[in-house]
Amino acid sequence: MMNGRMRFGLGALCAVAVIALLHPICNFVFECGCSALWSGGAGTCELMPGAVPAAQACPWCAAHPLVQLGVVGGVWGLAFAFGDRLASNLGFVPGLGAALVLSVVLLFCAAWVMGALAGYPGASDRPVDTTSFCSGSPANG
Repeated sequence: MMNGRMRFGLGALCAVAVIALLHPICNFVFECGCSALWSGGAGTCELMPGAVPAAQACPWCAAHPLVQLGVVGGVWGLAFAFGDRLASNLGFVPGLGAALVLSVVLLFCAAWVMGALAGYPGASDRPVDTTSFCSGSPANG
């Protein structure tokens, strides 16, 4: 059975994980240059709105701060609720592990949804590889 201290610890560790993983996952998904908070966070983003055309801006960094807060709060809330339920039934460590894994999965899903809603990347943003995979020669010639 989970007591108040264990529940607070689970919630705090989930919050730390979500906040620590947010910008590295943003960089992994959007290749924008965001780094961990202790390395500059969004300050290292190379696709900030205003620095690049709006269609190429990083969807996370271009989102309104309330949207960002809602995503972080939603990911934390879902991961904590799931981890709390498992911790009540199986123990603290399995609940924490499940909450951390769910945090990562939900952050990837949130990044994908934010990118899809922002239309990132557009059809003209990706380079087209015109060489054939097997021969190394142009695919149409």
